[in-house]
Amino acid sequence: MQAIKNFIEDMQCEAERLLAFAKAEEEIQVAVSERRWEALETLIVKLRKQSELVNEAEDRRFNSFELLKAELGLAANISFFRLLPLIPEAERQGLSESYRQLKVAVYAVKSATLRLNYYFQSVSDTLQKILQELLPHRKGKLYARNGKTTEPLVDNLIVNHSL
Repeated sequence: MQAIKNFIEDMQCEAERLLAFAKAEEEIQVAVSERRWEALETLIVKLRKQSELVNEAEDRRFNSFELLKAELGLAANISFFRLLPLIPEAERQGLSESYRQLKVAVYAVKSATLRLNYYFQSVSDTLQKILQELLPHRKGKLYARNGKTTEPLVDNLIVNHSL
């Protein structure tokens, strides 16, 4: 059945693109931790391109899944796991394996994203603590005009590492 083959190929394609996206996120983290600021802009452009490719692959996978359900005469709201037992045994194995690969790729992206987020959050928190020590006048409570406490305005700090 061609619809099953297309769906398997689309899942595999999306898994490959998700893994490439996760790799691009890891490259950004390495560049930042090594303070390779010149490479960072190129890596961000690469990450955006990977994101676009993932979105395209996801759209194709979604459409091929819809076509597969239509070809099998199933309701549009049926899930993958309700569809799986209806597939012939010979093709079910490949379908399950492709689904597993896609799931692993999704977890790889989640993991890379969480690591990147954690890294930037810890660096940001550390810099905030340093700035609080360097600028003691910003310590303590600040009050708004209405008398309620408010957070201090965060002044942007730009550091030129090229000089």
